[in-house]
Amino acid sequence: MMGKKEKPTLLNYGWLDVGLYTAAGIYPENKFFCAIPQVKNEEMDDEQSRSVENGAVDFVITITPVDFARYHLVMERTLFNIKGDDLSYYLYEKNDLQ
Repeated sequence: MMGKKEKPTLLNYGWLDVGLYTAAGIYPENKFFCAIPQVKNEEMDDEQSRSVENGAVDFVITITPVDFARYHLVMERTLFNIKGDDLSYYLYEKNDLQ
């Protein structure tokens, strides 16, 4: 999926990065390239929301399903189990990349 584009961009939306940028071989371009749920930061939340609303990145990863206007779900994977609960990731692609 990400290989469709020569230099894809990615945003880890609303959650702490667990090495997904490294695994994808992508250098984060956003100041707030991930979110820290335990730390309430309005600037962080606003920048992430603006990036998605404006379609500023090619791909977005979340840990909960989200209905983005400019993106569609292309993959869902359970990556690991934390204390008996599976942690799933959802990969969204910008609509105009199809």
